[in-house]
Amino acid sequence: MLGIVVPTRTDAYARRFLRSLATCEPELDERTKDEEFSRVVLVENGLSDEFTYSLVEAEDGIPELNVEFVRYPHHNETEHRVRAYAPFIFARAINLGVAALDPRADLLLVNDDTEFMSQNPIMALETLLASPAAQGYGIISPRIVGGAGNPDLKLDVPAGEIHESQHAINFIAVLIPRAVWDIIGPMDERYTAYGGDDLDASRRAVNAGYKLGVTGSAVMRHIGDGRREAHGTFGRLYSDEELKEKLEAGFRQFYDKWGDT
Repeated sequence: MLGIVVPTRTDAYARRFLRSLATCEPELDERTKDEEFSRVVLVENGLSDEFTYSLVEAEDGIPELNVEFVRYPHHNETEHRVRAYAPFIFARAINLGVAALDPRADLLLVNDDTEFMSQNPIMALETLLASPAAQGYGIISPRIVGGAGNPDLKLDVPAGEIHESQHAINFIAVLIPRAVWDIIGPMDERYTAYGGDDLDASRRAVNAGYKLGVTGSAVMRHIGDGRREAHGTFGRLYSDEELKEKLEAGFRQFYDKWGDT
């Protein structure tokens, strides 16, 4: 089984992502309606109450989905919302989302400035993880259309196959088997700037003996923020200069931890 974690702060982004999921995987809710845990966790620090209510009540033009909300502490805790922490740190948001999933679930960690482009992507990724092709892989990216720092993520890899990458996997959308997550540990919440945390997770996976790769079993579009192909989710809050400074700070945190130059 595959659980999905999506950090988000913008109604329009969350709505677009969920609509793409509901459109591309129309039977997801029917397949999972009797499960104890939600398959989709939104970790947010800015969605409007109107949006969350409309989603819970299936009033937003999105077919009903079993969605769990993990919210930051400036919101009140309710039946549908689990209290989280501030200020926003991507690694912390991911870890909080993973903690809300079924502890047996494999993980699909996704930026909200993405949307699915292929049909039945969740079922296809579950099938991939169960196949011999996935053996030995620790972090796998769906094929990305749009901005990606690692060019391998854009390769036209056939469905059911994985291309091994020698470079860190950008956490635009990543598939991580639960057994791998349990071995390499959660994302490092000491990465408090912007970036570096995905480099760190990739390094830990490789050090544990796992491979990194990209698959065509699911295809996702990385939309960005209209000004840039990447960094759309939270990077759009910053000017180009501010974002550059935060990225450099994230890389310094990575180098300080691992001793790379």
